[in-house]
Amino acid sequence: MKRLVFFLLAIFSLIQLNAQSTEQADRAFRQGKYSDARRLYETTGSISKGDRREDIYKLARKSRECESLVESGQSEIKKRNYSKALAAYKELLRLNPSDANAKKMISVTIPALIDKDKQDQADWATISVNPSLQRYRDYVNKHPNGRYIADARKAIKTIEARNRAEEERRAQERARAEELLRQEDEAYKTFVASNNINDGYSYLAKYPSGRYALETKTRLVELYCNNNEYNEARQLADNKKLKDYIDVQENQYKRRIYGAEAKRAYDVFSTNPSRPAGEEFIRQYSFSSEAKDVRRWLVEDYCKYDEFTNATIMAQGDKDMLSFISAKEEAAAFKSFKSYSTLDKGKAFVTKYPNSSNVNTVKDWMVKQLCKDKDFRTAQKYAYNSQQQAVIDRAVNRQYRRESFTTDMFAKHFAQFQVGGEGDVINLSYAYVPSRYGAYVTLGLADFGIFAGPVMRLWNDDKSVDLQVYGGLGFSSYGDRSFSWDAGIRIGWHTESKLSLYDLSIGTQNLGGTQVVYVGFGAGICLISFGIVGALALG
Repeated sequence: MKRLVFFLLAIFSLIQLNAQSTEQADRAFRQGKYSDARRLYETTGSISKGDRREDIYKLARKSRECESLVESGQSEIKKRNYSKALAAYKELLRLNPSDANAKKMISVTIPALIDKDKQDQADWATISVNPSLQRYRDYVNKHPNGRYIADARKAIKTIEARNRAEEERRAQERARAEELLRQEDEAYKTFVASNNINDGYSYLAKYPSGRYALETKTRLVELYCNNNEYNEARQLADNKKLKDYIDVQENQYKRRIYGAEAKRAYDVFSTNPSRPAGEEFIRQYSFSSEAKDVRRWLVEDYCKYDEFTNATIMAQGDKDMLSFISAKEEAAAFKSFKSYSTLDKGKAFVTKYPNSSNVNTVKDWMVKQLCKDKDFRTAQKYAYNSQQQAVIDRAVNRQYRRESFTTDMFAKHFAQFQVGGEGDVINLSYAYVPSRYGAYVTLGLADFGIFAGPVMRLWNDDKSVDLQVYGGLGFSSYGDRSFSWDAGIRIGWHTESKLSLYDLSIGTQNLGGTQVVYVGFGAGICLISFGIVGALALG
């Protein structure tokens, strides 16, 4: 009996334990503790029997599958394969809809990781376009676990190593430069201390463009001048200041040596001045104090004969002499213009002497001449006051009225006096063509005939060339005194100045059965409204 009781108690205890283990496994599964759930399910299944055992093992396998999905999701996240990780957690949530961690991973954690990864890649792309040490450092600080963290750290090491090498190279270059400067300083100090010409040349040979090159040349020039070696000094003089210094020193030397001789030569020249004597004095004693007076006399003599180039050379840059030459040259130019006035001379004078007191006189003449030549645009350039502008305006208006009258008369009125045959044909013809169409009339003075008819303008080129045809009927006393007809073509034109008119006509007349061909040419002036035409009639 006791054994039965113990047996029943054991069975009841196992049932209680099985039920508790299954409940614990379900709770662990719902909480996402798949490892604990799997272990509990497997333990419970081992003591279960029949269908119950099979169901518990299915739950264990489901727990194992969820556990695998969690491991897979974590693994894909480490690999930054966020799409695969997201798929794993979605499948996990399907198997266990109550898994809070899966929900959080799907809705918050993985999207945040995706956004962070996009920012990571964008920052790296920016660095790739314009890489720098600071940008790589910023990337490492911002993305310590970034996708490209290894590449960034490698780049930082490479750049820092390169910068250290560059700094070392620059330090070596600075050291070499400082050593060269020290050597140059020593070479210059040696020359200054010794005042030896050879030391100076030694410095210039090693440092032709050195910091003390100018000072060295200046000191060498002074040493040569102290020794009266002026030619050697000039070989070193590469600027005006040194050249002037050498000239002053040499002139002082020559004045000390040849001063008395130059004074005697000047007295001879003053007694009987002449160009050859003055030029010879300058050649031999240009250093003397009297040379300026001789040059001034020669400048005046050159200007007297309009030799301004020689005068300028002789002035040697003296401002007073150059001013004197300029005044004389201007006076000569104005005199030449007045003697033979041309536009070219006027333009040259105005250009070269814009501030001359005679420039307005030249401009007055030029404006008038340019208006005569109808070059009004150029005349405007030289008009310097309202009076000059008025002269131009009057010339423009006068030319406009003349051209308008000439063009109008040319375009509308044509007259010819025709003589032909053996004197049987003497005609006076007049045509009026105000626009495209007009009319004409011809009077026969020899045969007492008359012709009249229309005129049509075929072509007109800006009223400078006019092409017309005409034809008409009439009566002539020539022959059988029957009705006759007249037809022809007329071309008229005027010259470029529009002052002269010309017209040419070719026509035929039937005079009482006799056919007459005539050719006429006329010429006139714009102030006369018709041309005089000679015609040849052939019957």
